[in-house]
Amino acid sequence: MRWIILGTIFLVTFVLAIFATGAMLPLGHVASKKLKLNQPPEAIWQAISNHSDDPNWRSDLKGVERLPDQNGHPAWQETYKDGMKLLLEDSETVPPQKLVRRVKDSGNMFSGQWTFEIAPVGSGGSILEITERGEVPNPFFRFVSRFIMGHTKSIEQYMTALAGKFGEKPQFEK
Repeated sequence: MRWIILGTIFLVTFVLAIFATGAMLPLGHVASKKLKLNQPPEAIWQAISNHSDDPNWRSDLKGVERLPDQNGHPAWQETYKDGMKLLLEDSETVPPQKLVRRVKDSGNMFSGQWTFEIAPVGSGGSILEITERGEVPNPFFRFVSRFIMGHTKSIEQYMTALAGKFGEKPQFEK
């Protein structure tokens, strides 16, 4: 019985420590990653802006549903294989150089945006930089996002899938 009480005290203390640490972290974060691709900016632009094709190269997606424009911008809902759904909007587009994608609804787990910037390099290649500006209101998820997953995990998964779409291995820039 004593070990059960001690185990329970340890577990409660551990969970409280996670919440306390998460509560001390800033609500917002900025994370960025660069990827070199052997593709022209136009090819990358086509891939990142053609949402109906996303499930063909993003293994985490179950489907994409086009929604009516919001504020004159393209909007859609991504449904992930784990059941999560995200409502997204491309709020700024400057083909083939810049795209700003906002999370319109995530079920209050997080909010924010990704800014995609594409720059030509070398002979036909490009550098894609994705910068995430996000907020995680729940202290537990803020802890997980910062210390367990890392703020760049989703960016890296997206970039790895994008490189795979072109038959390339991801070449992350520092």
